[in-house]
Amino acid sequence: MMKNNHMLRAVLLLSVCCFAGMLACAIGILLNPRMFSAAQYILPFVCCIAFLMIVILTVLYIKEDKERILLKKQIRKDPLTGLLNAVAARDLVTLKLAEDRNRSTALFIVDIDHFKEVNDEYGHLAGDCVLKDVAKILDKVFGPDGIIGRLGGDEFLIYIGDAKSSEALKEKCVRLSREIRGIRLPDGCNEITISIGVVCTGGSRQYEELFMKADRALYDAKRSGRDRYAVAEA
Repeated sequence: MMKNNHMLRAVLLLSVCCFAGMLACAIGILLNPRMFSAAQYILPFVCCIAFLMIVILTVLYIKEDKERILLKKQIRKDPLTGLLNAVAARDLVTLKLAEDRNRSTALFIVDIDHFKEVNDEYGHLAGDCVLKDVAKILDKVFGPDGIIGRLGGDEFLIYIGDAKSSEALKEKCVRLSREIRGIRLPDGCNEITISIGVVCTGGSRQYEELFMKADRALYDAKRSGRDRYAVAEA
């Protein structure tokens, strides 16, 4: 992108010089009509160069704009799982809470049980594979309508804009837990489990308040023995 910036400046400078040359020719003709015979050969050449510079400038600008958009997307992504990072997830959920003001929505916080032990026993590469598998399952269960982000470590956040009922939320939690148990560690014996805290938005539309409630529900699920979910009161 740095190289593109330098090229953009160079082409822009050349374009300005061409237009300045065209303007100088036009003024010269007005002041001295005898210059017309020379200008009629120079002007087409200058116009061609100016047009070429404009085309190059446009192409470079479009390319730089695409790179800028791609860079913004990369900055918002968690590099390991490809999910939104914590900041991007928070910002997007905050925005959606305002948009979904008249809808029943829900916020989930998911924590992988005993994940430190997975890293200690099987190594960090195995732990990374588990995180990637969990991310894929979250995407599968909640689909394109959910906002899914990695909060950091072994914690994930999910927001859905259509929480039909508390029963539907419980079904989501049960399905998610079942899918996660299908992840196998290198020895093929132990299974991965998760704890889930979930809150329906109800009347509250403040991200921080909802996050705290979902986090408290997650704590209740873990305190009750893990491998389960808890639903907080909105």
